[in-house]
Amino acid sequence: MMLGKFDVLDFPAVAAQYGAAGICIDYFLLPRSVRRDPIRLKEKLLENRIEFVFGFSIPFSLPASVLKLSSGMKRRMFEMAHFFGAEIIRLIGTVVLPLPGVGRPIQFVINRSAQLDRVVRNIKPFAAEARSEGLTLALENHTDFKVADMERILGDANADNLKVTLDTGNAVMQYEDPYDVAARLAPHAAFTHIKNMKGQGYFSKSTQLDEGDIDIRKIMQIIYDSGYRGLYALEFDFNLPGWKKEKPAVAASLQYMKSIAQQIDPSA
Repeated sequence: MMLGKFDVLDFPAVAAQYGAAGICIDYFLLPRSVRRDPIRLKEKLLENRIEFVFGFSIPFSLPASVLKLSSGMKRRMFEMAHFFGAEIIRLIGTVVLPLPGVGRPIQFVINRSAQLDRVVRNIKPFAAEARSEGLTLALENHTDFKVADMERILGDANADNLKVTLDTGNAVMQYEDPYDVAARLAPHAAFTHIKNMKGQGYFSKSTQLDEGDIDIRKIMQIIYDSGYRGLYALEFDFNLPGWKKEKPAVAASLQYMKSIAQQIDPSA
């Protein structure tokens, strides 16, 4: 599960009540009080037997001089990852902004090739440091990169601990085939966002998992067939107007996803 309208300290218990095995919380969504004293969150994770994936949403397309300013936060994030027992750090590549009146993230890029080169230059030393810490990085195919961009970053960075957070819905925001994107990125996946969408491009919106245009059964089969055996993390964002309340939709979507996982691998 991904953190939404849930209190951080209540989230592990809520996830357990829904039958989820793990949660993902971004470092920057942790309240300052939890960052200062994370013991209560760790206790909740252990009490509910919840696996933890950390997020660190520093865009690697920023100039290196700007990223240096976050070195203290990076060090603290690594320390907290170890404290929580997290082995995977979910990353993003660029700065994206909500489109006014629509909400769909957009970005302004003058030179895509130069941007990708900058991401690679910045992420390589970060990956090396994470590797020395025994941590795996999972760069998301966010609403910024197409699948070819992701493949270029992975190839040019050439870091064995740099993997992918495969988001099943973001491809349609880029007018790409979600099944093709899944097939190409799933072999590199260390984490997933399972998300369904209606529409394409700027006006696409996420939906309850069993109500969108993407065949979630098909896409989860593609991911499984690639050899992926990690967490399937439910995600909603930029929802349709008049959409159901979040908590009932989370319950229905998790049940739907669990039923598909059971069909794909009854032994799991």
